Amino acid sequence: DYNAKLKALNETLKNASDLVNKANTQNDLNAKTLKDLQKRIKDLENERKVVEDQMAMANNELQNTEDFMKMLLDSKADFEKLSAELDGAKAGLTAKVDDITKAAAKKDIVEAAEEHARNLTQLAKDLVDAVKNASGLTEVRDAKNAIEAYKNITDAINAAEAAANEAKVAADTALDNVINQNLTQKSKELKDKGDALLKSAQDSEKDLQDTAKDLSQLKSRLEKAENKKKALEKDLLDVQNQLNATNTDDVRRMIEDAKTKAASANNSATNTMNRLNDIKQQIDKIQITPTNANLSNALNDVDQSVKNLLNTIPSLTEKISEVENLTSQFPQVNNISESIKNIKELIEQARDAANRRPISRGDGARRRRQIPGGLFVLYLGNRDSSKNYIGLVLRSNILYGLYKLNGVEYEIQSHSITTSDSEQSQKMSSKTPDGPYFNSKQGQESKNLLDLSPSDVVFYVGGYPANFNPPASMRYPNYTGCIEFFSFNDKILGLYNFQSVENVNKKSPCKRYSLQVDSNFYEGTGYGKVLLDQGVSRSFRGGMNVRTYSKNGLLFFIEGQDEYLFLTIENGAIFLYGSQLEQSPVGLPDNKKLFPATEWIEITLTMTTLGVLRVSVGGELIFLSDIPYSLKDFKAFYLGGLTQDLRDKFNITTRPLKGCVKNFKLNTFFQDLTESVGIVKGCPTDSLISRKAQFSLGSSLSTSITGITLGNDITISLGFKSTESQGLILQDKQLANEVGLTLENGNVILSLDGKMWKSNKQYHDGLWHYLTVTRRGGSTTLRVDDDDIGQVQPGTTSIPETGGEVVLGNGKFSGCISNFYTRRPDNLYKAEDLSSFQDSGEVKLDVCTAISPVQLMLDRNAKKDSVLQ
Repeated sequence: DYNAKLKALNETLKNASDLVNKANTQNDLNAKTLKDLQKRIKDLENERKVVEDQMAMANNELQNTEDFMKMLLDSKADFEKLSAELDGAKAGLTAKVDDITKAAAKKDIVEAAEEHARNLTQLAKDLVDAVKNASGLTEVRDAKNAIEAYKNITDAINAAEAAANEAKVAADTALDNVINQNLTQKSKELKDKGDALLKSAQDSEKDLQDTAKDLSQLKSRLEKAENKKKALEKDLLDVQNQLNATNTDDVRRMIEDAKTKAASANNSATNTMNRLNDIKQQIDKIQITPTNANLSNALNDVDQSVKNLLNTIPSLTEKISEVENLTSQFPQVNNISESIKNIKELIEQARDAANRRPISRGDGARRRRQIPGGLFVLYLGNRDSSKNYIGLVLRSNILYGLYKLNGVEYEIQSHSITTSDSEQSQKMSSKTPDGPYFNSKQGQESKNLLDLSPSDVVFYVGGYPANFNPPASMRYPNYTGCIEFFSFNDKILGLYNFQSVENVNKKSPCKRYSLQVDSNFYEGTGYGKVLLDQGVSRSFRGGMNVRTYSKNGLLFFIEGQDEYLFLTIENGAIFLYGSQLEQSPVGLPDNKKLFPATEWIEITLTMTTLGVLRVSVGGELIFLSDIPYSLKDFKAFYLGGLTQDLRDKFNITTRPLKGCVKNFKLNTFFQDLTESVGIVKGCPTDSLISRKAQFSLGSSLSTSITGITLGNDITISLGFKSTESQGLILQDKQLANEVGLTLENGNVILSLDGKMWKSNKQYHDGLWHYLTVTRRGGSTTLRVDDDDIGQVQPGTTSIPETGGEVVLGNGKFSGCISNFYTRRPDNLYKAEDLSSFQDSGEVKLDVCTAISPVQLMLDRNAKKDSVLQ
């Protein structure tokens, strides 16, 4: 029994071993099968990828086929049109063949005509020979001589008349130049010219005396010409006598008078700058709490200084204009012109300082009490108020915005404004102002252009003069209360810089809560300056944070004795220039682009007496050694721009910075600017964007704009100017929908989904024009400058692929584009930011002229050449 159990166990073990062997075998097979399956899965994945690629290729082929079919349909239409034209031409061609066949039957007539032509040729030749033979006869020679004599006489008379006219012009020119220099010499030259002309007339008289008696009437005409010459000679003598009587001392006196007036203007400018310094000092002293009793006196002093500045600028401007008019007659007095140039700079700095003072001006009461009825606040528009304008009025203490475009007035209700009684107005408000209130209104798309001529525009704040008749909706009493003006078209503008101020409260400026900001906005026209005194320090450190949407700008400039060091942004990359650098400029590897920057970027500079120079921009480093700068010779640190004289001295053309700067430090200490031009507190992001660009051939701007579907209703508008008659302004293509704007022979051409519209006028005059394209419910309108409605043109158009992007210029436009609106929901009332577009070629943002950065700084407050800009 035990053996049987062992035998059974042995049998069981044997079976188990067999099962294990079978299991191992099966596992091997399964592993192999799994490997095969994995391989098949991988192959299937590869095949799926191939299929997907083939499907994508098929889709592309289908799209190409669809485009090809469209092209074939267009070709078919063209073929049918050509076929019809060929059928129409066939009948005419058949008729011409019949005529040619009939002409062959008239061979005899043609041969007879040819024979007749040969006979005529022979007769003509015989006639020529006869004329040649007859020319030797005495009668013929006499006739020819008479003809030649008559011709000579006629030529002589014409020459005499021309000489008389020339002498008269010379005399008039001499009279016009009486007040110029070298007058005696010019009169001598005129007299010599007159003598030469008189001699010519005498020669003509001699020729006339040899003429036959039957031509005496012609001689009489020449004698009249001689009389004219004598009269002109007498006039010339009179002119010479007048010139001889001119006292050169008068000229010297005029020059001395001009110098005296220039010196007087220079003194006035010095006084102006002294008052400006008083303003700066008084403003800097306003660091006291609202309860300090000295605040009112400090503000009174500031207000009085600014009033004095305001009263000085117009008189100073008049003096400069008078001196310029005088010195324009004496271009050799270079020092006077240079002095005037410097005085203009001082005036611009004074105006800029007035603009940057965030102080309210009061009209009537110090702060507003609620007054029933209405008050006039602001008017900007045509001198004739029946035309276009923008305005603000106060009704029942609620602010209303008004605007009128092409005969239609619109009104936008805002919100109530803060009021206070006269007793509260004696204290400074410490209340944090409420957030902004937004409201909007959509006018007629066919009347969308505020067209104001610079010669007819007026701007009134707080009231208006007696000779102005406001619109009926704005005929209210002058404003009573306080107004603080901040900016106009993104340019800083203060009420102290207005041309005239009437009936404004002469007490201290209105006092109110002022938000504390830690950044400055550089508007792209000026600079900030800090004086340096390194002493015996072994190192120099500077730092700041910068935020700018621009791809070009001057970040900082350090001035030494005859040395300099400055950092720029050029096409988005940074470059370090220096008089002591072995290689200038120095940039990052591969010219890595760090700008535009929507966020703050930190910039630091470190220099040591051991020659180490280290610049860090957004973590990217420029490190140089053995740079032989003398730190103690550094005199000034310029931020965001530079003065004109330094630009000229070192030939620097980089534009001033347009952006925001904060945390400005020198040698680890926060610094206040000792001099600033074109800078204001804060960082308004809406002012950082670029609304204008200048294109040259080969340049373009492109971007993908979400929210625009060309298949639906669209509105596209932009300003443009060019002197070229051909150009591509805009292109966009989305699948089967497309839109294009071009200039052809000066006309604006709109291409929209295969159809074409053409303006009635030409617009390559170098002036600003504004166009709008609208499609509503299948109706399309092209409008240029409001009054030119484009007409539908025959034929079809096609636009190349743009990859779904909006492209401006596309390499085929030379000129400027501004205020590009797409009216998409996310940007309904805002122009597109051109700094966010991808640029190609030479595109300049924020400018539309070839003027230098210095002129940009000097002209920052000048009127724009068009309100469309």
